[in-house]
Amino acid sequence: MSKEKISFIQPRHTYAPKEGLGHVYKPDSVLIPAARIMEAGGEVSAIQDLNLHPLEPARHANVIGVNLLGAPYIPEVEKQIGKMVAPDARLVLGGQVVSGLTESQRKKLFGPRFINGNDDTTLAATLGIKTKDLPSIYATSVVPAYEMIPDAEMKQYLSHEFSFFLSQGCRYNCSFCAVTQRTKEDPATEKITAAKEIYRRPDILEKDLGYLIEKAKKLDVAKLDIYLSNLDVFQTPQKLAEFAEIVNRLKNLHPGFALNMRGLSTVTSFLDAHRNKKYPDAIRKMKEAGLHTIGFGIDGGTPEIWKSIQKGHNTGDKCLRAIQVMRQEYGLTPEILMVFGHPQETEESLKAAVTFTEAMIEQYGVTPRPYVAKDVVPGNDYWMAPVNQKRIEFLLQHPQYFQALDYAALPSSISHPDQHMRILVEKYYRQIIEIPGTTTKLIYPISPESNGEEILHLNEGGYDN
Repeated sequence: MSKEKISFIQPRHTYAPKEGLGHVYKPDSVLIPAARIMEAGGEVSAIQDLNLHPLEPARHANVIGVNLLGAPYIPEVEKQIGKMVAPDARLVLGGQVVSGLTESQRKKLFGPRFINGNDDTTLAATLGIKTKDLPSIYATSVVPAYEMIPDAEMKQYLSHEFSFFLSQGCRYNCSFCAVTQRTKEDPATEKITAAKEIYRRPDILEKDLGYLIEKAKKLDVAKLDIYLSNLDVFQTPQKLAEFAEIVNRLKNLHPGFALNMRGLSTVTSFLDAHRNKKYPDAIRKMKEAGLHTIGFGIDGGTPEIWKSIQKGHNTGDKCLRAIQVMRQEYGLTPEILMVFGHPQETEESLKAAVTFTEAMIEQYGVTPRPYVAKDVVPGNDYWMAPVNQKRIEFLLQHPQYFQALDYAALPSSISHPDQHMRILVEKYYRQIIEIPGTTTKLIYPISPESNGEEILHLNEGGYDN
C-alpha cells in the first residue's frame, strides 16, 4: 500500500477582511486529525491557516485536508476549492458540518473529488495507512502537530482565547443542536440513541496542556485563555475534578503563570454537580484551577418552548437557581446563552426570553450571549425531518445561503420562512443584542432578499467567541 502525503488547510473565516489577520483561533479540528495521521505513520506535509497568511502551494501533497468549522464556512470553502486544491488532488473534508450532511449532499456541494475525512476507513485508504493504526481522538496527543507550527503563528494562537479539547458527548437532545456526539432521536422511527460524555486520557491532557504552558512561557505569553470543549461541563463531576487536579498540578509547576477558563453547561448538570455528595468539590476545584465563567443554555422563555425543542429538563426555577448558586456560592460569572426564535415561538415567549435575561442582568450581573435559533442546520433534528427536504434542496442549489444559518445572524427567509415570525424574532433579537454587555456581534444574513457582497462587508470582523 503506497502512502500519500496530506497538506492541511484551515480556511479563512467567512467574515475576515481580504488581507491581514483573520480570525485567530487555534484550529484543533485541523491539528487533531493531523496528529492522528502522524501517529498512524502517515505523512503531513504542511498545516496552513489562511487566517494568518495567504495560501501557499500545497507542498508535494496529492491530498488536501480542509476543515469545515460550521455551516457559514460552506460557501467560502465551496467557492475556494479551485484555489486550494490542484486539479489532480483529492479533497478530504472534516469537521462537524461534514458529519451532518448526507453523502449525496456532500458530493453535491463539493464535487466528485470529495473524501469524508471523518470516516477513518476512508481516510486511511486514501492515505495508504491502516485504519487500526489511527489512534482514538481521546488517546491522541496534539503535540506532534503543535510542533509543526512556526513560533510566530503559535504566539498568535496562545495570545488569543482558544479551545482546549477536554471531552465530547452530551446526554441531552436539544432539537436545534447540530452536534453529532449527543443523544439523538430518529425523526422517522422515533428511536433514541443515547450518548454519554467521553474524556481524553488524563496523561494526554496533562501532556498537551503542559506543552502549551511551556511554549507560552518561551514565547513571552504570560497567560492562557481557554474555552473548554465540553458540550456540558458538569456532566461528569469525577472526570472534571480529575482535570482540575491536572491543571492545579501544572500551575504548581509553573508558579505565576495564569490559566483562565470558561465553558458551557446545562443548568441541570450544574445543579447536580453542586449537590453531588460523592464528588462535592468539582466546581470549587475548577474555580481554583482558573474557571471564571460558565454559560448556561437557557434557550427559551417558557415551559412550552423548552418542551417543543426537547429541552424539557429546563424550568424557570432551575434556571434561576443555577444562576443564583453560580454567582453567590461560587463567585463565578454566569452567562445566559439564549438561543431563541424557535419554530414554535409566540410573541409572548420571545418577550419572556428577553425579560428573563434583563432580570438576571439586573439581579445577578449575568453576561448575555444571545443567538437566533436556526432550525435547518446540518446534523440537527430539523435537518433530517422529511418536511424540510425542499428547503434543504434549495440550500444545496444555492450554497451562498448557508451563511444565513450562522446562529449570530438575524433571521431571514432561509431560517424563518414565515414572514410574521421572522419580523417578531428580529424585533426581540435586536432588543436583547442591544443590552449593554452583550457579547454577541450582530451578523447580517445572506439570503434571497439581501445583497451578498454588501452583507459580507457589513459582517467584516464579526467573529463569535
